[in-house]
Amino acid sequence: MIVAFVRHGAVRNSQTDPELTSLGHRMSLEAGRWLKSNGYIPDVCWSTNTRRTVQTAANLILGCEKEIAVNTLEMNEFDLTLDFLTILISNNSDFKTGLFCCHQPLLENLRNNFAPNSPSIRFASALVMRYSDGDWKYADAWPGRPNY
Repeated sequence: MIVAFVRHGAVRNSQTDPELTSLGHRMSLEAGRWLKSNGYIPDVCWSTNTRRTVQTAANLILGCEKEIAVNTLEMNEFDLTLDFLTILISNNSDFKTGLFCCHQPLLENLRNNFAPNSPSIRFASALVMRYSDGDWKYADAWPGRPNY
């Protein structure tokens, strides 16, 4: 199975749980279009419970032109580990392509461990991984946009 991990789009800096800026909305919609154009159309979507990731997930799904619900996980961005994701995916293995809307720490961890030569993590960056029999492998990446 395929799992696309996407960092949330650009946010307002003055809030504790910031929303996406208009640029962040455009970035995440563009990332969704990239996912669709590369055949990574999700059957299932998970997101952390912050406003920025939930909004990003909604835009990603819109960009993929797919109608699916966002499954919100009630957890801190620093509690997301590869072990947790492996358990989550193993318990929900009836999908072909999954989408996980997350934060920079998880994407940096995945990039450093599996794809050190992939593009740097920016807002709305995507890292696509293949998962099979408990093993993760790098598949693809989209760097997002440095500026609009």
